[in-house]
Amino acid sequence: YIALMIRDYYALSEPTDDYALSEPTVPEHLKTRIKHYKDAYYNSSIQKFLSLEPYTRASSTRAPQIYHEECLRLEKLYFTKWAVHYLSKNGATDITLLQSYENEYEEAKKGDENADPRRDWGGRLRASISKKWKEREILDDVESAYIAEPRTNVNVNKDDKSLEEQAYEAYSTLGEELRSLVDLMGEAEFQRILLLTTLPKDEQIKMIIQAMDKDSTNCS
Repeated sequence: YIALMIRDYYALSEPTDDYALSEPTVPEHLKTRIKHYKDAYYNSSIQKFLSLEPYTRASSTRAPQIYHEECLRLEKLYFTKWAVHYLSKNGATDITLLQSYENEYEEAKKGDENADPRRDWGGRLRASISKKWKEREILDDVESAYIAEPRTNVNVNKDDKSLEEQAYEAYSTLGEELRSLVDLMGEAEFQRILLLTTLPKDEQIKMIIQAMDKDSTNCS
């Protein structure tokens, strides 16, 4: 019953489409992909709440810890899968970094083969986390193409420091609360894209990897 109340509450609080990507410099297909990623991120966050609720009612004091471990395990599995794909497709020059994530992904796959399916009833947590990282992968492809375009149709007259500050400010507000987090995600993502257009390819890759690595630990 409590889980249904949580689900219904967040269904009424779904993120809006009214965010800063309405400016004309943003291609429509990029706005669409950011929205799809934002929605998948939102749904994954909600599913984490719904998956945690049965554990909070369990008699075992270890129950919340079991949920936390399962959430981190699934995030690790799909994050490392994403990282291997991202680094390989973008031709990362840091071969050691790619090999490190390849090894981590292989370990995560082995752990997944022996995982207890009872920890994720119905596989809903897995499905939502997998969907989030798949949408991230699709968004990466669109972002990469956009970043590689000539900058004649985008306002990049601001200095790098200004872009960095805007990206930082946009993302620093994301942790305030779930609805604000998701509503601001589109704007924050585009601010980061603008910053990436000013950086060398290796630094672009490093920034994205670090951001997604941090995101993969969001199981609180």
